[in-house]
Amino acid sequence: MAGVRLYTSGMRQWDATIPEDGLYRLDTPDQVEVRFQLAGPAARGVALLVDFMLIFLFVLAIILLAVFALPGGWLPGLGGWAETHFFALLVILLHVVIFGYWLVFEWLGRGQTPGKRSAKIRVIRDDGSDATFIDLLIRNVLRLVDSLPSMYVVGALVSFWHPHHKRLGDILAGTIVIRVGTAEETAAEPLLPPRRGLGPRLTGQQQEAVARFLSRRDELTPEVRHRLAWRLAEALHQQYGGDLDDPETYLLDLAGERADG
Repeated sequence: MAGVRLYTSGMRQWDATIPEDGLYRLDTPDQVEVRFQLAGPAARGVALLVDFMLIFLFVLAIILLAVFALPGGWLPGLGGWAETHFFALLVILLHVVIFGYWLVFEWLGRGQTPGKRSAKIRVIRDDGSDATFIDLLIRNVLRLVDSLPSMYVVGALVSFWHPHHKRLGDILAGTIVIRVGTAEETAAEPLLPPRRGLGPRLTGQQQEAVARFLSRRDELTPEVRHRLAWRLAEALHQQYGGDLDDPETYLLDLAGERADG
């Protein structure tokens, strides 16, 4: 498998592995491999179909409302400048609705439109964290290119040949589309080897692993954050014991201890 170098904010280095089995793998600085199931063409096609149906309903509602707004219709005439440019305004409004549908729903839905939610897929960044508004803006502006010449022919071809099933918008935005609830983690090697006789203090290696997780936890998706917190806390709990009701609280308590000098 070929490796691709990726960076999170703050230039913390991650390694992403090109999948041969439909999995997207990230090797984190904490020696933990995070695996996501990539959303394939079928799942993305289902999501696209649902979204197109909803967009059609939105557009139809706007057109019907516009017809009633014409002079002699259900609503009074617009009058003046607005009536003269009525159809131009209608076309602009329809384009805003169509483009805004993808951007607004993905932003408010943490990478999910109604179609993606129904297909149980979502958009995240290459580093496993939530896609930002700028990421989503870039991928949706490029949707205009991906949809050429019609019915997303360009996007489908690029996605078919790309190892991570990315369309052009995903490539430039640095995003991937994954199946929801498929994140798994395994340690590439024993994450924190048990060492006896250390007392309540963390070793330098352990202190560094805890500090790395705590510093980047807000960048992770909730499911990955939860799994990593439990994995790290359980490894330390085997050695130090204590209250493990909440893994992040446990790690914060341990982080307050001095590392071995």
